[in-house]
Amino acid sequence: MSQSTGSMAWWGWGDPDLARPLSPEMSRLVREALGVRRDGPRVPSLEDLDLPESRMPPEVAEHLSQIVGPN
Repeated sequence: MSQSTGSMAWWGWGDPDLARPLSPEMSRLVREALGVRRDGPRVPSLEDLDLPESRMPPEVAEHLSQIVGPN
């Protein structure tokens, strides 16, 4: 007897159509078990970033800006 598995997740098992979100209680239990203390990493703003000047040769920068635009 063959059973349809639907479309599989990238790792090879599980039918995405049958996926259900975890309950708040189960989410808390998993976070505690794994030592997760917050919902996720803080996303920095542009003002938070301190990027050094590019060391790209000017001719490479010019060629790249022609491909992707100056910004």
